[in-house]
Amino acid sequence: MHRLLNRHVAFAASALLIMSSSTDAATESRWNVLFIAVDDLRPKLGCYGNTHIHSPNIDKLSAGAVRFERAYCQQAVCNPSRTSLMTGMRPDSIGVTGNHSHFRSNHPDVVTLPQHFKQHGYHAAAIGKIYHGVFPDGASSTMWDTMGDAESWSVPAIRFGPRYYYTEEGITAAKSIYEKVYKPTNPGPEDWTKKLVFGPATESPVVPDSTLYDGQVTDSAVKTLQQLKDTDEPFFLAVGFIKPHSPYIAPKKYFDLYDNVSLPSHTEFPANAPAFAGHGSGELRRYTDQPTSGVISDEQQRRVRHAYYACISYIDAQIGRVLDELERTGLNNNTIVVLYGDHGYHLGEQGLWGKTTNFEPDSRITLIVRAPGMKAAGKSNESLIDLVDL
Repeated sequence: MHRLLNRHVAFAASALLIMSSSTDAATESRWNVLFIAVDDLRPKLGCYGNTHIHSPNIDKLSAGAVRFERAYCQQAVCNPSRTSLMTGMRPDSIGVTGNHSHFRSNHPDVVTLPQHFKQHGYHAAAIGKIYHGVFPDGASSTMWDTMGDAESWSVPAIRFGPRYYYTEEGITAAKSIYEKVYKPTNPGPEDWTKKLVFGPATESPVVPDSTLYDGQVTDSAVKTLQQLKDTDEPFFLAVGFIKPHSPYIAPKKYFDLYDNVSLPSHTEFPANAPAFAGHGSGELRRYTDQPTSGVISDEQQRRVRHAYYACISYIDAQIGRVLDELERTGLNNNTIVVLYGDHGYHLGEQGLWGKTTNFEPDSRITLIVRAPGMKAAGKSNESLIDLVDL
């Protein structure tokens, strides 16, 4: 308890550091919030000391913000992590420890973070992946039809997808898997794009950014900011990007930023660690171009790491477009920006691929916070915190 108290005292001090500005915040009009979520984003960015990663826009944001060096998720799985953050309750308390349960099934009256803003006069809107997207009590729908919690938002949330593949090879593989898994009786020409299907793990199509899911999220976010600048109502705008989540797909120009991708130095599962601390890397092995068991070749590992880096750079470009629009509209002068990753990710370290473990690569996350006029701009913070502290 003593250590827990010290941790929260440290975070409270950090929060005060963040919110400190050259003027009294109480005398200012209410600040907006731009809340940016990135799926599977480990803190391997230029601003975190990884100079081989091309992330100029996130690095620019960090230069005017506080970057948290020791921030962690509550559980390295999408739904528990996001639910915990959005409700302020830890996974065991909210009853969400997997990807197929909804927090309102057991806690129907919980007030979420955006719902709190909405109840206090804010326009709360969501674009892209913010919640994981499941429905309470197994309601009939797909995860792509909603953000998973209508009570949180002032207007219906916007989400695209789930089409992943854009090359002929990728489309062929995805359609084949669709036919095997779903066995459609009268499949339409695009029915496979409405299901989660797993073709190849990587793809680098020669397409504009806005052809892909996250480019469409960016287009919608930019348009929404243009609309919000002409209103007097403060806003909480959540923008969720799905890459670098697998499959690792980004326009080819982002792949071209990288060459000679190296492998991690420690690629063996720790000798004395219990088996249940790891897994079989099933998230990667489910793709059609990966071995279902056994050794993943060095060539395949480099390709996956290369593609993951390309996805980071693709998302960095999308975040840059959103932040540029925030500045162009003048909204940056009274908008808090929060950028976070819902959990980390293994890229071959300890012989693991994907997330779900409690090892450092999975549990440590990206967290950057910028507030107007903050005195701590450009500083890093070593306080031990987790996403529920938000």
